[in-house]
Amino acid sequence: MKSEEWNYRAISHFRLHRHLSQQALADLMGVSRQTIRRWETGRSHPQDYYQTKLCQVLGATKREFGFDSQTDYPKLASRGFLYDPAIPPLPDIPLMGRYKELEHLRFLLNEKFHPLIALHGLPGVGKTSIVTTLVHDATIQEHFRDGILWAELGAQPDIDVLYQRLGQELGLSSTDLQEHHETWPKALRRVIGQKRILLVLDDVWNIDDALALKVGGPNCAYILTSRSLRAAASFTIDSLIQIQELSEDDGLTLLHMLASFSDSLELNHSQACYLVRAVGSLPLALTIMGNYLRTQGITGQARRLQSALCRLSNIHERMHLEQVLGLHGLHSHQKHSLPRSLYAAISATEQYLSERVRIAFSALSVFPPKPASFTEAEAITQAQCSVDVLDALSDAGLIECIGDGQYMLHPTVADYLQLRCAE
Repeated sequence: MKSEEWNYRAISHFRLHRHLSQQALADLMGVSRQTIRRWETGRSHPQDYYQTKLCQVLGATKREFGFDSQTDYPKLASRGFLYDPAIPPLPDIPLMGRYKELEHLRFLLNEKFHPLIALHGLPGVGKTSIVTTLVHDATIQEHFRDGILWAELGAQPDIDVLYQRLGQELGLSSTDLQEHHETWPKALRRVIGQKRILLVLDDVWNIDDALALKVGGPNCAYILTSRSLRAAASFTIDSLIQIQELSEDDGLTLLHMLASFSDSLELNHSQACYLVRAVGSLPLALTIMGNYLRTQGITGQARRLQSALCRLSNIHERMHLEQVLGLHGLHSHQKHSLPRSLYAAISATEQYLSERVRIAFSALSVFPPKPASFTEAEAITQAQCSVDVLDALSDAGLIECIGDGQYMLHPTVADYLQLRCAE
């Protein structure tokens, strides 16, 4: 197997998750620290004996390391399996801290066969990443034996274009519609028929858009992701899953994995804790910061790393720091749709609120971020608004309802409000 075919970053992922240093893992494996370093950077590939031993020592499977082919595409294709090329590729770094969510989703789809599932949460909390990892899972692909389709919607989707793209994947053309005197939805339902297909409706803002794409038959299931609680709850109540930010421990592990430098330069624990707490363990924020730190620290120059850390301690710099979109495996439409920065991700949600809701949202900037909270009465008094305005902000994922009449602001939302009001 060629080195590029396996996920070498998974070694550091599982090593850090078990609080092992490179030297500690080397001792357990019976190799040198330099060997572990070469494996974790993809410079060399462990042989079969060490593959098995890595799995035993780190408590992982060969599939999680990519030692075994995760998807047998020739076999799947030979039986008519449809694998949509619009599905995002797996990230280099394995999904962090989402094991329970993934197991729950597998249970709902494979065991209970819930046909409608919705994930909602803050922009950047990792909803799409969870579903991406799920659809690459061999058990999901085996269960949905006829294929997986992926539709990315966003705030203003062109439903007709999505119909046509899905139709093309299913082997339909405009000529087929004319011959059968059908609309696209009717034609899609006909060609899907009794097939068992999983349809992913990603980044749904408007429930009507999602309902327009419910074109599957009785054996199909749907997963919807949305920052809007209203859209998610309108899609399903029985299988509505709220995705929270990572725990601090998982946030620290993710940041350390992303911000891997040279042997002589490391991000110390206090620096990492400060950054994780500053962004409330939001995966998008950690990914942007981690990638930035790696690019600045990879030369081994402490001066550049300290300069980068100083930049990230500034709210304006941290919120406007742009992520690198030239990542391998990304489709052109994904590069266009990914938020450029934390500020852009939250701003995209706010701009679709009414003016009175935006004014009230700005007024909430006086409240400190979580774990502090504020009451409904305090919010109404401060923002001079009604409860329906607070409901709109909660449905949009911009404030978090933690109980009857009690709310919180995520740290990144609080930072956004601070900058927004200053501007």
